Amino acid sequence: MMRLTCILLLLISVSAARGENPRDELKGVKQEIKAKKQLISKTRKVEAVVSTELREINRSLEEKESDLGRLDRDLKGVEFSLDRTGREIVRVSDEANSKKQEIERRLASLYKAGELGAVRMFFSSESFPQMAENIRYMRSILDNDKRIFAEYNLKIDELRKLKTDLERDAVKKERIKGGIAAKKQEIEQEKSKKASYLVKVRQDRSSYEKSLKELQANAARLQTMMVRLEALSRRKLASRHEKPGSRLKPLAELLPVPDRGFASQKGRMSMPARGEI
Repeated sequence: MMRLTCILLLLISVSAARGENPRDELKGVKQEIKAKKQLISKTRKVEAVVSTELREINRSLEEKESDLGRLDRDLKGVEFSLDRTGREIVRVSDEANSKKQEIERRLASLYKAGELGAVRMFFSSESFPQMAENIRYMRSILDNDKRIFAEYNLKIDELRKLKTDLERDAVKKERIKGGIAAKKQEIEQEKSKKASYLVKVRQDRSSYEKSLKELQANAARLQTMMVRLEALSRRKLASRHEKPGSRLKPLAELLPVPDRGFASQKGRMSMPARGEI
């Protein structure tokens, strides 16, 4: 008991040396606790909002990842089209070159025959049927020449169209690749930003909760000190008002003694009162 009293007196003296009243200190701690609880409540609300935003972002990310999948499929389709167009260009170029060589050979034949080659063939006929055959043959040659030129022109037009498609698909491919890169960067930035913010909010809340526990422990200590100080103060006040000998039990509180006659009351009877008989 004396040890506890000394500790309490020491705490009182320390508080007095600091110029602090334990009651005032307890009041201040309770105010800090209230403020911390408000901060924690606010932080929890912010955390809930950020968590909701993160869920929304995750849904948005799923949509964007779906868009990425679509863009990837489009890119593969464009690459397939580019490959097919490239093969078509090679094929048509070969056919166009073949037609060009036919035209060159035909021109060489016409050049060798000279300007009157067709006329000589016409007049070299010995009979009317042979002349008709020569005319048919010349018409066939002309039709073949026209077909060769027409096919060559078609191949050139087809080649030009294929090259246009190739350039268009190449531009589309680059645009799709750029869109994929931008989507991925956007996704990563959103995830990183919100995740970092949520981590910070949770760290702040953890710090506030730790500080709150310390304040609550300090408040409990001060409350216990106040209770003990008040009890000690009451005991001191009661001890001042006690009269000397008041702690002796009155005769009425003595344990009763069995009645064994007058002799058994020896030493227990009160002194006779003074007065005249």
